[in-house]
Amino acid sequence: MIKISTGSTKTAEEFIYDNINKLGEIKSIQHKRNGKSADFQTIISGEYYEMIIDGGITSGYSGTGPNGFIRVLKKLGLDEETAENLVKGNRDEEHSFIYNF
Repeated sequence: MIKISTGSTKTAEEFIYDNINKLGEIKSIQHKRNGKSADFQTIISGEYYEMIIDGGITSGYSGTGPNGFIRVLKKLGLDEETAENLVKGNRDEEHSFIYNF
């Protein structure tokens, strides 16, 4: 397991880009949001390891965190429309999704 806890989108993105190759082939991405408590967790599951990102990349609104998350998803191979829909398509306070590759 590879893990980071941060409130910074830039830090989260850099951590992901610096460590993503350690995971092997990416199998899935799971994201959970609790807007009431501002808790966001993303798990990127790979062939060898899981990467857990607490905070930094967020969803459910327009801003730096969601835009960073969209950049990450696009770098992992998702097209822009799919990435936008996953990150900004649902604005409920509590929401989660799993995307399988």
